Amino acid sequence: MALRLVQLIAGDDLAQAVRLSIEYDPQPPFDAGSPAKAPDPIVQLVREHGATAG
Repeated sequence: MALRLVQLIAGDDLAQAVRLSIEYDPQPPFDAGSPAKAPDPIVQLVREHGATAG
């Protein structure tokens, strides 16, 4: 979120420079960061518990 704010306020170049300077290179154990990528049972679970924005 913070990198996105930097991008919106100061542009892509500065956001990328910040990311590089803090060496932010996440490697999550699974790729389920959006409903399009998450397995259907997980999407359903989250929707049932009202934790999605849309």
